[in-house]
Amino acid sequence: MSAKAAAKFPYPDNKPPIYKKIAKLDAGLHTENLTNVYKTTRDVAAELQRELRPYLEKARARVHGLVEEVNKLKQQIRDLKAELKQVKDELAQTKEALEKANSTALHPALLLIDGDPAEWSKKDEITLPF
Repeated sequence: MSAKAAAKFPYPDNKPPIYKKIAKLDAGLHTENLTNVYKTTRDVAAELQRELRPYLEKARARVHGLVEEVNKLKQQIRDLKAELKQVKDELAQTKEALEKANSTALHPALLLIDGDPAEWSKKDEITLPF
């Protein structure tokens, strides 16, 4: 670059420091705006809480009732399972007693029927050979 061109576009010797380029904020105005935002948010939250409280109480009561109902149904299921197990045990004992009794003292006509009586189906027709 020639001297004439350098004279037209001089470069400053003392460049301003970076902090002079930063925009300055008015701290009072900024604080007031933040305070207004905080108060508005707090008021809106309080109003929403007042409006939603009845619905939340009803929902909480409904959920509590449903939980109690589910617990009652679970208890009924446990009771029915215990009763079913007891009935299965009694049925197994009865079947064993019946097999034992049938093996020793069965009527001769029933001895002629083919198959195990426990395996008979209601759909099958049972025929006697005589």
